[in-house]
Amino acid sequence: MKTSELTAAEFAAHFGASHVLPGPFAYFACDNGMGVIRDNRDRTIEIVNATEQNLAEISPEDELLLLAMVCGEYREEVAVPRSDTVFDYEERYRKTTRKYNVVRMTIIILLSLFISLSLILFFLLME
Repeated sequence: MKTSELTAAEFAAHFGASHVLPGPFAYFACDNGMGVIRDNRDRTIEIVNATEQNLAEISPEDELLLLAMVCGEYREEVAVPRSDTVFDYEERYRKTTRKYNVVRMTIIILLSLFISLSLILFFLLME
């Protein structure tokens, strides 16, 4: 399956104006008559068809192949280091523990201030 990128006007002429969407989209045409609309924000695709071929006939493997051809090879969002030492693990643990402790202490301080102010107001109103 060979794909080629089209402009929005070319895609509308080939597949219909109802498939052209405003926003950051890229349009592709395949040599088998299918069209692919790529959403550049979340890197998803929509497959459209100009002929009467049923889109349910596309296997998941073909859809993944189309996605790879249009969006590029799959890249993991989180980079996992090839080698990890105990020192690296301890350093990450210290950083996350430090952030967790800051959040926890902030919540405790705000909660204690709220309780103190409510008790002060309660005793002032009781008098």
